Amino acid sequence: MPDPSNYDNQSDWMSACVPTVVEEGRTQEQAVAQCLSMWDNKEEDIFAGVIFGRKNKDVFKGLIFKE
Repeated sequence: MPDPSNYDNQSDWMSACVPTVVEEGRTQEQAVAQCLSMWDNKEEDIFAGVIFGRKNKDVFKGLIFKE
């Protein structure tokens, strides 16, 4: 799954995200909704670090991450 924070604009993000989500088994409509939601929430999502493999030590202080 692409990371929305790696994209400068919504158009590029949607072009990368939607096909990936469709390949995971969602319909086109579901993929568009999911990707739009991820784009809209990319700055607010405190779990983005977990979802995309980054470790946000400020948010998850005290947790131990194992590779």
